[in-house]
Amino acid sequence: MLPSATNFLFASPPGMDGRTYYRKLKERGVLVRYLDQPTLTGYVRITVGSAGQMQRLVDATREILKEVRA
Repeated sequence: MLPSATNFLFASPPGMDGRTYYRKLKERGVLVRYLDQPTLTGYVRITVGSAGQMQRLVDATREILKEVRA
């Protein structure tokens, strides 16, 4: 993990690229940012929100990872 003093983080999902993770989250109503730049294609940028928003992100990510592993 890279050190940061901002209200966002970069996440690299296991088993998929950043664009796929972005699309799967968007399908579930969770918006993150995908940056189509060569050094960032494996990541999404997640802005830290409320506790409820973060829980929705975690829940959606768990669903997505179950799909990927199936």
